[in-house]
Amino acid sequence: NGVGDLIEAMRYLPERVKLLVVGSGFLESNLKQKVTSLQLEARIKFLGYVPHEKLPPYLWVSDIFIRPSLSEGLGNAFLEAMAAGLPVIATPVGGIPDFLTSPPFQGRDMRGGSEITGLFCKVNDPKDIAEKVKLLLSNDELRKHIIRNAEKMVKERYEWDGIAEKMRSVFNKPLKLPEASLRTSLQKEFGLEEINFVPLSGYYDKNFKLESRQGNFFLKIYGFDILPSIQFQLDFMEKCREAGFPVAKIIVAKSGKPYFLIGEHLAS
Repeated sequence: NGVGDLIEAMRYLPERVKLLVVGSGFLESNLKQKVTSLQLEARIKFLGYVPHEKLPPYLWVSDIFIRPSLSEGLGNAFLEAMAAGLPVIATPVGGIPDFLTSPPFQGRDMRGGSEITGLFCKVNDPKDIAEKVKLLLSNDELRKHIIRNAEKMVKERYEWDGIAEKMRSVFNKPLKLPEASLRTSLQKEFGLEEINFVPLSGYYDKNFKLESRQGNFFLKIYGFDILPSIQFQLDFMEKCREAGFPVAKIIVAKSGKPYFLIGEHLAS
């Protein structure tokens, strides 16, 4: 994930700068050959796979965390480095810009506000990586500023207690049914009349009792943009039975968004 660019960047950095590469993968052999061809063996060490619980000591002995990713998801490794008090250099890809704010630069001068949490480098640009490393090594005020901001940001936005509370508020938020469109679709698809929606208890699931002239049904609002798996449908059928709504089969209907599932009532 950009390790080749990071190795290349070492050519443009002082001899005193060393690089620890943590992790393993199918590119490891090629990367080691690159190090040999650049005659950087004395400055770059491959540590191989390191269990997650043994990573902190490697962060503590480091001065900068760099991962010039070509693609990225959320980027937990960056957040962990920030929490450990390391300034981060990263590329503006994937989810990284969600938590890393980098100042704009004009030459060697910094232009930016108090919310700086790291430095961005260009994708596939070893020279730019080296420039950002030199900046952190030469500007102690900037380095400390980034560390303080990043630690504060991680604590406020990414501690598990805070995340859990945010998730709780999402799951407990009352769901507003698109009742008009659902009624129209249910009437059209299933011929149901005199429809009424009654919320049922459930922490994670948005479940409703669907009352109609034709009988009562179990309705689940399914808010993702994919159709449910067969196993999900089987689990749903079992839940219907447990709730006292006999189910013959599951019908998947679509009314814009969201998708909804309805258990078909068995004729007595």
